[in-house]
Amino acid sequence: RDWSSDVCSSDLKSSARLNPGPIVKVGLRYVNQIPKTADHLSPGDWLNVTPDVPEALLTSKEHFLGRIESSPAPAHLRLVTIANAVATPAWPAGAIVLDIDRITTEKFDVSPAAILEKLEFLHEDVWTSFNASTSPALKAHLKGLAQ
Repeated sequence: RDWSSDVCSSDLKSSARLNPGPIVKVGLRYVNQIPKTADHLSPGDWLNVTPDVPEALLTSKEHFLGRIESSPAPAHLRLVTIANAVATPAWPAGAIVLDIDRITTEKFDVSPAAILEKLEFLHEDVWTSFNASTSPALKAHLKGLAQ
């Protein structure tokens, strides 16, 4: 299902009733939980070093938690958090949490086209950050292939 049609539909329904002022903040957040395996326990097995993913986290042997906050453009914020998730029955070896949050505080008028334009821009930036950070093992995992 196309998420953009849901956004437009919701926006049109609420705008007709509320007559909102300009939008002042929009964000997208993608949280990825990467299950560790017996062969791939290190964050460096799953992720690559990038401007958003520091090497110190990827070489950690046990506990790790890092957060990078950057402003890729005026009125824009990118928050990337990487953390160790403890073992659970679903993930006996634990997991790696990769949380990418992308926000803009650029002011713009309420319209489906303007909202979709901002969301597409933010989505592209999140996808670029995520794609750059994925190792061959993670790409194989995401495709359902054995690592």
